[in-house]
Amino acid sequence: DGDTINVRFYGQAAGHAVCEYLVEEQGIYLCSYTLTETGVYTPEITINGVILSYSSTISVSSGVIHGPTCDIYNLQSLNNTLPAGYPEFLIIQSRDQFENALSTTTDEYVVNISDGTVSINATITNMGSGQYNVSFTPTVTGTYEVSILLDNITDIYNSPYTLTVIPGDH
Repeated sequence: DGDTINVRFYGQAAGHAVCEYLVEEQGIYLCSYTLTETGVYTPEITINGVILSYSSTISVSSGVIHGPTCDIYNLQSLNNTLPAGYPEFLIIQSRDQFENALSTTTDEYVVNISDGTVSINATITNMGSGQYNVSFTPTVTGTYEVSILLDNITDIYNSPYTLTVIPGDH
């Protein structure tokens, strides 16, 4: 039959493990768990309702970059309508598959801004800490598609989006 084993994790985000009897009559169990949020966790192990004395921690770090979860960090201040002659500044945040922000990356983002005829040049600067600054200044009115790709292959989250450029006073 076996013991009742519970493993809980306290820290950045709560978690638990699933344990199964591995070697009968020897009290050996295999417990598996998946923690997806970066941070430091303290496990609490309970056998038959008794908490074991255990003083270790587990550190979870970010995974590899994952294009579909990378996003426009300053999305709330994103202008979908912009007067011609006014600059726009976006910040891309690199993330892993669980949406953890990456602190360092050397990946390449490609930004394409076009209405099918006119293209707008964008400058991309690695700011460090997994963030990239994108800046551009549209000069011709129209409706543009803004596409942000990781390694010129995978759209990031919320890409592409539509940008409308209206007449400006510059």
